Amino acid sequence: LGIAIILPLDGYVSLERQRELFENDTHQDLRIMGLTMKQLVADTWRTAGRERAWQLIEDANDVEPFQDMDMDIRWVWLDAPREDSRAPRVSAASLEPALRGKEVSCEERDARGEMYYYSYFPVMVDDPRPGALEVRESMKPLDDFARSALIKAGAVTGALVFLSGCVALLLGVRLIGRPLNQIVQKMRRVGAGDFSSPLLLSGHD
Repeated sequence: LGIAIILPLDGYVSLERQRELFENDTHQDLRIMGLTMKQLVADTWRTAGRERAWQLIEDANDVEPFQDMDMDIRWVWLDAPREDSRAPRVSAASLEPALRGKEVSCEERDARGEMYYYSYFPVMVDDPRPGALEVRESMKPLDDFARSALIKAGAVTGALVFLSGCVALLLGVRLIGRPLNQIVQKMRRVGAGDFSSPLLLSGHD
């Protein structure tokens, strides 16, 4: 029972710690990428126009770091309705600070149930609409890690509980069950009037 309680609890604490480290790394990666791209987009928008700035963002998705980290970046209008192709992929309530020019980061699941980490970086451009860079990274590696960690913890816990049970059973039969059975048989013989040979037990307990 102790093993069945302690090992899963330790696994849960360890998993939460790994999750925290992963999320911190993800946030840091997205922030570095977002701030770098924010300046590039603002400069390009000012010197070469909106279309060229949007093309720069599209081209960034083909760069190796984005592909390696399962990350993508796009331009969004913060006030766009959900059906708009330039609408943010998170709920409007989460974007309230972005409308005031502040960075926003949050986690949300998409329609397929996949978890993503989003960061929004408002960009000041010569357009009356509030725009921002949306940088997204998949949390699938964390989900996969959590799933494998839970399976491993369950397997280890089950194996140890089974092994402990077998050891306890064998020791119980050998150290307690067998001598106790000899005592019971002797008592029955005494009860039947057989007072022959004394009972000899190994051990001194």
